Amino acid sequence: MNIILSIKPKWAKLIYEGKKTIEWRKSYPLNYIPGNTKVYLYETAPIKKITGFFYLKSVGVYTKKFFGLESSEEFIKYGCVSEDDLIKYQGQSDCLHTWIIDRPTRLHQNYNITEFNIIRPPQSWCYTKRKLTTCKRHFEYKENT
Repeated sequence: MNIILSIKPKWAKLIYEGKKTIEWRKSYPLNYIPGNTKVYLYETAPIKKITGFFYLKSVGVYTKKFFGLESSEEFIKYGCVSEDDLIKYQGQSDCLHTWIIDRPTRLHQNYNITEFNIIRPPQSWCYTKRKLTTCKRHFEYKENT
């Protein structure tokens, strides 16, 4: 099972550049997700297409108490968001989930969401059984170093 993640184009760009290696989310799939699950990136307006993917290396859960500690600095840095913005995003949620990004890859060709058997883009994320063919001509490999 794969995941489609809705994301703003500015964040997707940072992921493909290898600068954003943590994605913060208020929710996470309830089912067990094995390491190296493929997460397709659906870029929201104005692009409105699946533009690439990354592998989900691991996930963590952090509460409001986590923020403000010295150890949070690395997580905030690699998430490319300020601590204040992260706290605002968290709002009334008890915790935030960190999706650790591995091997981000931009596709040469963008795909409509319907090509993944999804009727409309997810609010945050959704499951998909669809996989892209792994023909190398479709991919521009951009590995984290």
